Amino acid sequence: MKRYPSQRDKTLRAFRVYVEVMDTAAWMRSWMKGPLQTFDLTPQGFRLLILLCENGPMRMMEISRQMRFQRQNLDAIVRRLEERGWIKRVLVDLPTETGERKGSRTRAVATPKRRWGVGVITLTPEGERFVARVFPNHAKVVKALTRALHGREQQTLVEICRKLRAGAILKFMSEIAHLDEWEMASQPIVQEGHGKADVARSSLLQPPDEDDDASEDEEAPEEAISEADRKRLPGILAKMRRYTILKDARNVDWNKPFDEKRWAGNVVEMLMRVGNDTERKMIAQWRQRMSSGEIVKMLKEEMGGKE
Repeated sequence: MKRYPSQRDKTLRAFRVYVEVMDTAAWMRSWMKGPLQTFDLTPQGFRLLILLCENGPMRMMEISRQMRFQRQNLDAIVRRLEERGWIKRVLVDLPTETGERKGSRTRAVATPKRRWGVGVITLTPEGERFVARVFPNHAKVVKALTRALHGREQQTLVEICRKLRAGAILKFMSEIAHLDEWEMASQPIVQEGHGKADVARSSLLQPPDEDDDASEDEEAPEEAISEADRKRLPGILAKMRRYTILKDARNVDWNKPFDEKRWAGNVVEMLMRVGNDTERKMIAQWRQRMSSGEIVKMLKEEMGGKE
């Protein structure tokens, strides 16, 4: 029987994604850095040239946002490309309501006229010729590196990267607001001082073994609460009181009419989030034998009917 993934498993799975993305980006940069060095050009400088080639003149703020760069760091890149004659800064005049700004009439001495505009970065003709000469060779190297993926896989990777950058703010806030077991000091992510630290570190980024606890799940007792489960109940009940789960579960669907079945499902899901691995496995066994309402009723009876 397939083991229900714990919050620890999900966290480590997400961290493996992060490590793989970072390693792949570093690997790609190491390959592309060499060809650009022949032109005394950094990857960030080439990325700026490509942005200007694709989008035309751009403001510094927009370039900084797209390249995820601090304004001070971007100034250094722009200055270097300006010295090479590939880009230039241009002041674009902004239209005014009256067509012309005049000095203040309330002062004895009129203020001098000021030129109102916004600074943008644009490619020079020499920069356009440079990009046209370098881009085909650079793209050829990229194509050779990505031949490990089929065309459909490349398109899927593009969509995955865009989806990851777009993010999901509601899911992000929901995950950040919940505690994992090592945050509650119930199960450290790395066991030290017990002779198992090296094993824990070596398996930190390994996929979880889905068959580790399958036999235990299959041999679960038939009664509602076994003796082993009853020994773990105080921990579950303490977390229910500590996090006021029975009350907070009503606020999950605050914009919907109260429904006892949905509320019971929310309670069980919140218990799965705050419980440790052993408690989550116990709740998963309960869900195979009882409905969410029956689980909540049983827990309320153990608490004496109090929320």
